[in-house]
Amino acid sequence: ELTCEADCGDGYYGNSTTGRCEKCYAGCKKCFNDNTCEECYPQFSIYNEECVNPCPVRTSSVNGKCHDCKQSSCYKCTQGHPEICEECDDGYYKYEGICVSECGDGTYASGKECKNCDPKCEKCINETTCLDCKDNYFLDEGECKNSCPVGKAKVGEECKPCKSERCKECSNDLQKCYNCYELYYLFGYECYT
Repeated sequence: ELTCEADCGDGYYGNSTTGRCEKCYAGCKKCFNDNTCEECYPQFSIYNEECVNPCPVRTSSVNGKCHDCKQSSCYKCTQGHPEICEECDDGYYKYEGICVSECGDGTYASGKECKNCDPKCEKCINETTCLDCKDNYFLDEGECKNSCPVGKAKVGEECKPCKSERCKECSNDLQKCYNCYELYYLFGYECYT
């Protein structure tokens, strides 16, 4: 039995040509006609006047609408937060939710991400190999240390081995020995057996 209604209700619209309530397309809660949606059901978001789930790449769902990611080089941004990038375009690296063309000081490239170097490193090539250290640290075989190990001396910002393998402690020019390993004795800045 047909009845006349003032409002067709959720999921339907009034077709002025036929005078009937007709179904909105899938996912649409309120529509003007069969292809223009005003509001989607909760699990859907509006994108170009259509209800979609999920929002397409380069967009993020915020309050039931798909919004463009805030960064042009962002391929996939966080749902609900279009300013935070999860995946960047080729040629870019993700660092703390931002797309960058290269990893800066204190970071290194790992896949399509920039990761932080060891906190003592100024520059590094991976998680364990430093190229430069921060102030008050010295580079020793790719590691930043607050003092040089036995058998090495500080030369500039690096730890270098003493000239003699017998030497435990030497001058910054690596030539003069101040202390020898066991079984050796010091004479005139050199270690002898």
